Amino acid sequence: MGHVRGRRRNAHPAVNARRSVEGWAIGTGLSPRVHVRTWRSEGVFSASGERPLRIWGLNAEPTGMPSMERVDIGGLTLAIRVWTCHEPSGPPVILLPATGETAEDWDCIAAGLRQTRQVYAVNLRGHGKSDWPGTYSLRLMATDVTQLLDRMPTGQVDVIGHSLGGLVACIVAVERAERVRRLILEDVLLPHPRPAAAPTRPDGDLAFDWKVVEQVRPEIDDPDPAWASIIGGIAAPTLVIAGGPSSPMPQAHVAELANTLPDGHLVTVDAGHLVHANKPVEFQTHASAFLEC
Repeated sequence: MGHVRGRRRNAHPAVNARRSVEGWAIGTGLSPRVHVRTWRSEGVFSASGERPLRIWGLNAEPTGMPSMERVDIGGLTLAIRVWTCHEPSGPPVILLPATGETAEDWDCIAAGLRQTRQVYAVNLRGHGKSDWPGTYSLRLMATDVTQLLDRMPTGQVDVIGHSLGGLVACIVAVERAERVRRLILEDVLLPHPRPAAAPTRPDGDLAFDWKVVEQVRPEIDDPDPAWASIIGGIAAPTLVIAGGPSSPMPQAHVAELANTLPDGHLVTVDAGHLVHANKPVEFQTHASAFLEC
């Protein structure tokens, strides 16, 4: 749910619609994109992960532009935006976007992170060029990501998740504790029950399946009581970057999540819910310092 740097998204007519429907998913606005990008480099990985048809993470454009890899995780294909680092000094980083956002939302952050590590920005199921199966939940999205990790080279990874992607990242960090070295959560709160409100689909084509909102929103309105246990079970050191008073997310609940983490660290950047988009330099500074520890 973030602005994309390098494009004047504030001039896009979808922005006004986006701000008028705050609360679609987990109390934040979505980005109904009406454009579709095509990429010259696409590959498909075998379901076993043993013999990829293309070499994972080594298909970026020679100019330094990312490639789009299609990964078969067994019955479903995820589209991954890969930023290659030819001499990585740190572990790979997985980027998980918010509801309604595609992997491109992370471009300004990925371009900086790729200086020292491989970067994989994931289109969650129902988003972008990933499959739109019509069935969605936080648990299904997390399972997709864990299966993606199982098909990646062995070793630890760092994970960054924004909003909905942050909740997915929390489940992944518990289920694949041995793989997740460090975790960054951008303006993610500890879910609490809230009044249900049926969102209205905006007009026009969307770059995601609207059923994601219809099916995941109820999980956020009436959350599983186990969320506190999930957050408390995350072993990885975790940085929570809060959006501050200008964010529509209740900041007390963001701080509560940070306090529930066994090894949680909280910083606040007053940028609203879209911290990485509105203040990318500050976000990058905090993220890089934490990941380089």
